[in-house]
Amino acid sequence: MEQLTISDTANPTLAGIIPGMAADVPERESRPLPHEWRIVGITSVAHALCHVSELTVVGMLEPLREEFHLQPAEVTLLPLTGYVLMGLGAIPTGLWADRWGSRRVLLIYFFWIAASAVAVSLAPSALLLALALTSLGAAASLYHPAGLAMISHGCKLRGRALGINGVAGSVGVATGPALGALLAFLGYWRLAYAIIAATGLVCGLVMLFVPIDESASHEEPDGPDGPKRPKEHHTEWTGLPFLFGAMLLGGFNYRCLLTALPTFLASEARPFSLEIGSALTFGVLILGGLGQFAGGHTADKRSPARLYLLLILCTIPMALLMAHALPEGAVLAAAGVAIFMFAQQPVENTIMSHVTSRRRRSTFFGFKFALTFGVGALAAEAVGIIWQQTGSLAPAFDLFAVSATLMALCAFGFARARRSGGLGPVGESP
Repeated sequence: MEQLTISDTANPTLAGIIPGMAADVPERESRPLPHEWRIVGITSVAHALCHVSELTVVGMLEPLREEFHLQPAEVTLLPLTGYVLMGLGAIPTGLWADRWGSRRVLLIYFFWIAASAVAVSLAPSALLLALALTSLGAAASLYHPAGLAMISHGCKLRGRALGINGVAGSVGVATGPALGALLAFLGYWRLAYAIIAATGLVCGLVMLFVPIDESASHEEPDGPDGPKRPKEHHTEWTGLPFLFGAMLLGGFNYRCLLTALPTFLASEARPFSLEIGSALTFGVLILGGLGQFAGGHTADKRSPARLYLLLILCTIPMALLMAHALPEGAVLAAAGVAIFMFAQQPVENTIMSHVTSRRRRSTFFGFKFALTFGVGALAAEAVGIIWQQTGSLAPAFDLFAVSATLMALCAFGFARARRSGGLGPVGESP
């Protein structure tokens, strides 16, 4: 494959911070093809729907508690099993997508989301509501390994495509709680899930008739008749335990931020106001979406592994500022944490696309999301313990900073392991 060097002047700021970043990545084609836009479009809608389905319930916990006569500890258990399955279900989904193709998995995903959301909207009791939310979480587990593998297989500009896809996910993360809270306030919380069901059904029907080419990327095919990656198995596993460690800690930070942020920002308002906290949270998470786009776009031009490490390091001082600054500074720091944390995600997924073979990529993405959403969900309980013991959510961001420091060490270990194995920077063809 012919490689061209990107000039350092293309992004002098990042090149100056991390020397050599600009010279490690082959130039990508600059204009996406029509089939790539179709892939980006369908996976982006699927990504947003995934997180809206996941998080709508958190905006309506109080109305659910009153309607079903639940204690606070009971109402927060309603979506718990679904959250666990959203992570652990990614492993079998990845295996399935590698065997049957991402398109089939996404079709089932849309229709399963629709059916589960209908069940939630009609649930007459707390038990049936919990079961329906469990089904919804299991359906959501299908998206990430299948959708991200589809992008990495079918898009030449992976970083940019993953960045756009990440923005859609951030919009879903921000919209889910807002949708639940708004319709619950109006007295129609069940309508939120009717909207989710209708969206899933329409998207599934559209996808039935939209041609998707999953094999059109610049990647060289695996097999005896095409160019091979030398020592493929070794290439895949070199440094991967460090990368999985970083991704697990990234998932811990994601859940830590989303669990603590709304109430934390509400507590920073004077006087305490859940409405102001919700509005600030929405704004902060939208800024996180902009960070995802910037991270994905930059990953196409710079060494993703080095960029990944830089973004992780940037979250550490911001998290400490959240924990210890005055209210105005804490809100600004929260925006910084969101921008740098969400920017990591498309870079991380770009790295996964570079270091895994085509035929096992969905499986690796499945393991990634089992760690980030499954194991990372423990952060919610950690935040609850900190809140109960200290009476404040600010120390949760000290925990975030510690976790981010360990994450940075894992990212550094991954980059060093790749170089020690003679594989060169991620993004450069072996």
